Amino acid sequence: MGHLKRCLRCDRLYSERPSISRRDNRAMICPGCGVAEALFDITVFFIQREGKEREKRALKFLIEAERAWVNFIYVGS
Repeated sequence: MGHLKRCLRCDRLYSERPSISRRDNRAMICPGCGVAEALFDITVFFIQREGKEREKRALKFLIEAERAWVNFIYVGS
């Protein structure tokens, strides 16, 4: 087992190779959170491109929730 690191996003300890957060392109996060950020981004892309109006309204809420969470984690507000 390698050196344990703590994920800035989920606070989990991990020993795998870290991912770089898509939110600030600097923070080292665990691979699971890296996948979660990638899936969120691709979901946003497809809903914006092909989604129905109801999905687009829901997407605004999800994006705002993600921004608030990122500000809390990375900025500490």
